[in-house]
Amino acid sequence: MIVEGRPHRRPRRGALVMHHTRLSLLLAALAAPAVADEPPDLETIARDTVRDLADGRYDAAFQRFDSRMRAAVPLAAVAAVMDPVRKERAPARSVIVRLRHDNAEGTVAFTVKCNWQRGAVSNAVVTLLPDGRIAGLAITDEQAPPPALDRFDHYQPKAKLRPPFRGTWTAVNAERSPKNPHFSSPNQRFAVDWLIRGADGRSFRTDGRTNADYLAYGEEALAPAAGTVALVIDGVPENTPGQRDPYYAPGNSVSIDLGGGEFALLAHLQPGSIRVKTGRRVAAGDVIGLVGNSGNSSEPHLHFQLSDHARLVEAAALPCTFVGALLDGRKVDRATPVEGSRMTAAAPK
Repeated sequence: MIVEGRPHRRPRRGALVMHHTRLSLLLAALAAPAVADEPPDLETIARDTVRDLADGRYDAAFQRFDSRMRAAVPLAAVAAVMDPVRKERAPARSVIVRLRHDNAEGTVAFTVKCNWQRGAVSNAVVTLLPDGRIAGLAITDEQAPPPALDRFDHYQPKAKLRPPFRGTWTAVNAERSPKNPHFSSPNQRFAVDWLIRGADGRSFRTDGRTNADYLAYGEEALAPAAGTVALVIDGVPENTPGQRDPYYAPGNSVSIDLGGGEFALLAHLQPGSIRVKTGRRVAAGDVIGLVGNSGNSSEPHLHFQLSDHARLVEAAALPCTFVGALLDGRKVDRATPVEGSRMTAAAPK
């Protein structure tokens, strides 16, 4: 296996090239084409190969490699490249053949688009010999256009928000870039998913197979400021970790009218745990419900955002900052969490 750092240099035959800043997998090994009795359906082979890689069936894809490809790139090397990508982005929502190019030496290259559930779109170029064996495979991330400015990008919140939890939580899906699934959705653009990580960096205690195994599960979700409960949704069943319910994304949730056209949304709560009703006044720190795993959630966590409307489907997300908090262990006047930030609710005076 050869690691090279110059993306525009033509790789040697039998080389695996990985670029650290952007996924780029190039597997190349050329052999003389063999004669087949019946021409195979090359387009189907190309599509199935990308689908197998996206679904983790590396052995099925590896069996299509020609002999030089297998010798140059062992199965373990394919898994080492694809496993981190699948962990970050899987499952694949669709795999579509986009282009065909017939090369002068007799091989055929297909460009196959892989749309992941999360993260960047991948474009795979699968080069096939006439007998259907794979002679080359290149996978790169599709270049996303720069994010358009949002009318609320420079908005300054009116409400003084306190952390909607006790203790120290970690911000995820908080990056302001197209890699963050929240950011590409105007009604969740500035949302943050909060979870608890242990000393080992994991968000669960043992194997993460049950909701109760997660450190955030059952923790109290708190009102971030004084306001009036504007909307309560309850009765949405919880998911098994790793599964999602995209049909009602917030799951069990509470929206609080903070005044001044601002609403705080706390989502993915446990069914039956919500302790407030529509129209009730709440104070900062009041218990709203318990953190769960309902709605479009793959593990127990607290989805929090500031919006300009009570209903998520009608809302535009607003940037939010927090007072009374430590950010990454430091006391700041106004805490603006970013991806990976650890925010701790300061003890009330």
